[in-house]
Amino acid sequence: LGNGWTRALSLSDPVMAEVQDPNPSLEAKLAMRADWTGTGAYGGLPGLAVDALATFEQGLEGPLMVLRNLSLAARSSMPSQGIAVTTPKFMSDFLNGNNGFSP
Repeated sequence: LGNGWTRALSLSDPVMAEVQDPNPSLEAKLAMRADWTGTGAYGGLPGLAVDALATFEQGLEGPLMVLRNLSLAARSSMPSQGIAVTTPKFMSDFLNGNNGFSP
């Protein structure tokens, strides 16, 4: 979790090193997905993660804590697809400038 938001990857993961770079490598652009990087997660990931944690811990204390944290985020918005919260500069530049395409 990142401030209550589900993240598929940590922002300190090597593939996320260029996420805020204004001119990232092609590999970094290809790795950038709103639903599977450090900026967000697939909507089903929180449930899958909680299920895996319960299996791993053989208990419910940790999984219930995760669900409580997720519920705080879910009260105000979706607890995933966090790209609107952490939008990489190259992506906002592309969207704002329409990348040179005419509307």
